[in-house]
Amino acid sequence: MYWLIASALAAPCDSSILGPALTQVENGYLNGDSAQVSAGIRTAKKHIHCDDVTPQLAARYHRANALGKALGNDWSGAELHLRASLAASPLATPLFKDADPRITLAWQRAQETPIAWSASKPGMVNGLEMALRPDVPYLGSGKSGSAGPAVRWAAIGGAVVAAGMYGGALVSRGNYEKVRGGTAEEVRPAYNTTNGLFFASVGTAALSAGLFAVSFTL
Repeated sequence: MYWLIASALAAPCDSSILGPALTQVENGYLNGDSAQVSAGIRTAKKHIHCDDVTPQLAARYHRANALGKALGNDWSGAELHLRASLAASPLATPLFKDADPRITLAWQRAQETPIAWSASKPGMVNGLEMALRPDVPYLGSGKSGSAGPAVRWAAIGGAVVAAGMYGGALVSRGNYEKVRGGTAEEVRPAYNTTNGLFFASVGTAALSAGLFAVSFTL
């Protein structure tokens, strides 16, 4: 049940949507259309966490975020994302034809600022399995990515289910009180239902709490 809840709440992932979304960002930037840029970035964020993200695609995604920052006149943020692009794919081209000269300058500054890498446990970094992490944003997606968020959503879903069962137990307890003192045929079903819902809610809540705690270690 928990994994079904996690699957239902997990964000959709379709790598075929990424290319058009990133193109939308690039065209929107060149046209000065902030709404188009924002829409493209929102779409890309929904579909970037796929198993088949490549370093080149990750670099393009980071550049798209840089364009969004640049359009918002956040040039330090733009430079940070351009450095992230270079960390993903050092030989990637900027794709800034006919762009604002300031984004070209930010790209040049990003190229002049070395990426600092630190050792870490193996995991996906911009589409590659690595035991290093850059000092800039990176995509930690893919098959080796963390299962923590999905497990947390499952725990939250389980807590909701537990609350529903506890509410059902309270309703059943009211029914039990109404027939209490009556015949066994009247009392036993209400009694069993109340106890069953109560203990099920306690067990589900305990399991949800355990999953929530474990999710931060994944």
